[in-house]
Amino acid sequence: MKVAIISPIAWRTPPRHYGPWERVVSLLAEGLVKENLDVTLYATGDSLTTAKLRSVCLTPTSTMRWKLKRCWCHKWRERCSPWLKM
Repeated sequence: MKVAIISPIAWRTPPRHYGPWERVVSLLAEGLVKENLDVTLYATGDSLTTAKLRSVCLTPTSTMRWKLKRCWCHKWRERCSPWLKM
């Protein structure tokens, strides 16, 4: 069975300090991997997991500069270039 799990991108999964939802997602993903399920975790690029990791942004939005936070993630900078020049 294939399972896709989406984690919030405010913090790394599992979080370094704060991040209750990211902690729950991490525990769920790791438990499903131990049960031999095909798990894909959609989270930040710096997340740590034994599941397949797919990321939309490289770092959590909580660590981005305030201007870049508005732009969703690093991969979408070109769409937000007017904001970054402010």
